Amino acid sequence: MSREIETYAPPAREPDAMWRPGLAIDPARLEYLWKLSERIARATVVPMSLRGIGTEGKPGWDPFQPETVIANVFAVVEQADRWGMSPFSLLLCSAIIYGKLGFEGKVINGVLESNYGIKLSWTFSGAEGTDTRAIEMVGTNPLTGEILLNHKGEPLAVKGTVADWKTTGNNTPWKPPTYDKMLVNRGSREWGRMHKASAILGIYSFDELESIGNEARALSAKDKTKSLADRFAPGDGARSGGFSPSNIKQLEDARGSQQLAGAMDQERPKETVAAGKGKPAEQQQGEQQERQSEATDKKVEPDVERLPRATHDDFSAALLRVSKPEAINKMADEFWPTNGGWPPTSVADKKLAVQIAKAHTNRTEGKISLEDMKVHVAELIAESYGEGL
Repeated sequence: MSREIETYAPPAREPDAMWRPGLAIDPARLEYLWKLSERIARATVVPMSLRGIGTEGKPGWDPFQPETVIANVFAVVEQADRWGMSPFSLLLCSAIIYGKLGFEGKVINGVLESNYGIKLSWTFSGAEGTDTRAIEMVGTNPLTGEILLNHKGEPLAVKGTVADWKTTGNNTPWKPPTYDKMLVNRGSREWGRMHKASAILGIYSFDELESIGNEARALSAKDKTKSLADRFAPGDGARSGGFSPSNIKQLEDARGSQQLAGAMDQERPKETVAAGKGKPAEQQQGEQQERQSEATDKKVEPDVERLPRATHDDFSAALLRVSKPEAINKMADEFWPTNGGWPPTSVADKKLAVQIAKAHTNRTEGKISLEDMKVHVAELIAESYGEGL
């Protein structure tokens, strides 16, 4: 009797069966968390940055659609579920900065201790409130107090200084009185990234997101200076600047006229040059006063007190709500009557407002991307107020 080789055939799947690799994307879990997020999103404790762009209650506040708010809350709720934390507690320590979800530095320290049984201890060195202030953080066993060691028998530690870690900018939390607290928060994150990466994978702290934003602005900044090849290339002779043939001829003619005038001055008879010396003192004094008056008339009057910097940030935020070029002026007409009127008293403020409106016009006309426009406006405001990005 012949023997056939038996083969194993897996049982047929149900038509609606779905294979999932793990709990992280389990449909039932995600559905439950989404419903929970819908309810939490109605609470007033939801941070402002999760609910809109700008400052609530001020001109330019642009609230998100309800679906967007729910999705933002869901990102926090899902993270809280993975960490085994109260979503409300984590929500109060969260924010969206530069389009990324971030948490206060103390959250990471708490996660390491509550979820992984790791307590971080630290020692400071260097003068307080200075860039030389330093910290060394080591992981310890919270039950025994023993220092955790790696496979080489070395302590699991990180070191850093204020100079190494601090961020700059108007919104940076790194201030001399808070250096020690910021060193602890930043050190906790650095320790987790180095020695327990899975605990905080994809998680950012507020100061880290501020640093990312500064770096993005720097990388996105474009050199607006034309290359020498572009500047020497033939172009429209009516241009007011650059190296067009027309401008070069004008410069050469002007320089020739100046040289000719200088030569004529040198060749004038001495009696002609000295003729002024023979004028009556009253006449010379009168001519001198007239020249001084003309010079005074040509002086530029000092600019008046400027609007708060935030006014221009709010103006740009207001213009973000329009998507058509023809709506730019209409939105500006709605904004300025409640923000000092148009035109602003300060010449610098008027110039900056016009530049911001032009940037948004280019955005609505598709000449510049939204992200590039935001970077450009930030540069305009910083430059106008004499700030560095």
